[in-house]
Amino acid sequence: MARPAVVGQQQQVSVVLVAVALLVLMAAPSVINAGVTCGQVLSYLTPCISYAMGRGSEPPAACCSGVSNLNAAANNTADRQATCKAASA
Repeated sequence: MARPAVVGQQQQVSVVLVAVALLVLMAAPSVINAGVTCGQVLSYLTPCISYAMGRGSEPPAACCSGVSNLNAAANNTADRQATCKAASA
């Protein structure tokens, strides 16, 4: 069982990783055509939940794949803004 200090550090790392993923989404080049829904964001990021909650030493492959697919789907400013709003809801 992990000590509380280690779990806290893992959660901090998880928050940083999610923030970096969102920054990558926001920094991508803009194209006009919004279409990413909160349901899609949830679907892409659901495999990351256990890792973000500190229940894993590394993100599962499905989490990495989901973030990558979300990045590809959110290919314009409106999509990236919708992604951020959905992820923070």
